[in-house]
Amino acid sequence: MLSNLIPHIYKIFKSWLPILLLAISPAAYSQIIEQEVIEIIELIPAKKPYFALKTNLLFDAITVLNVEVEVPIKQRWSIAAEWIFPWWLHDKYKPNKKPSRLEILCGTLEARYWFGNREDRPLLTGWFVGLFSSAGLYDVQWKAKGHQGEFFLSAGASAGYAHKISKRHKNLSMEYSVSFGHFRSHYRKYEAFYFDDYKWHPIRQSNGRFHWTGPVKAKVSLVWMLNFKSKKGGRL
Repeated sequence: MLSNLIPHIYKIFKSWLPILLLAISPAAYSQIIEQEVIEIIELIPAKKPYFALKTNLLFDAITVLNVEVEVPIKQRWSIAAEWIFPWWLHDKYKPNKKPSRLEILCGTLEARYWFGNREDRPLLTGWFVGLFSSAGLYDVQWKAKGHQGEFFLSAGASAGYAHKISKRHKNLSMEYSVSFGHFRSHYRKYEAFYFDDYKWHPIRQSNGRFHWTGPVKAKVSLVWMLNFKSKKGGRL
């Protein structure tokens, strides 16, 4: 009989314990409340960064469409993949206006290392350095004269800084970076002429090679961090 009453007595004692502690010792009562709040927070699914979507606003301003995906690897490393894809032609069928075009397909892979105390910083923010490699093709024409490269390569190092835009917009960041390296390309120099089929056709003028070592890219990027809910509980 007594064994059946013990669980009920324990429940009554546990429910009245905070009130007794509040009367006897307010400090002990506050510690119990704080512990209960921590336990509740730990039960809430934590949001952890899954990957970031980016676009370079400097390229967007000159109609060079681009998108980048960056995936954090633990606290200090990340892998980024960028795709640049402007593809437009202006005045192709007008005989009295020489055409212009901007056609670029370029892919870049980059590995980054993030500095600083990573425990106190959100992922993908702060100072970083990286190593990158790019490849692609292009056709750039202005007023019927242009350069066409079937394949180009670029590789080097990058450095930059990223920060959250505001506390209110926790998923949005800005990133500033500059890349240095070597760029090389084989190209064809051409001029477009208007023919009887009512179209402009590029006529090759010469072939050449282009090599450059120095700054190869500057970025002012808008970053949107996408999160997922972790199965483990934790602090938000």
